[in-house]
Amino acid sequence: MIVPPNLDPMQSVESTIKGGKIYHCPDLISVDNHIRDLQVRIASASNAPGNLVKQYKADIDVLLDRRSYLVLMGARLPELLS
Repeated sequence: MIVPPNLDPMQSVESTIKGGKIYHCPDLISVDNHIRDLQVRIASASNAPGNLVKQYKADIDVLLDRRSYLVLMGARLPELLS
């Protein structure tokens, strides 16, 4: 993954679409916003090829993985700080 210099690769998720975008998601709010945007794209892609919808859903899966990671790290934060 080639991340633009203004984005931290540890806070970014690469799209499953070849040459696709890089989702900057350092927190739960940004992850949720990216997921919502993809859900809107899926809803409006009724005439799009099925492959595109599958790729959007795959991106949502990757973003959900990132979300799970952030939740787990947030739950461990007090433990890590002590």
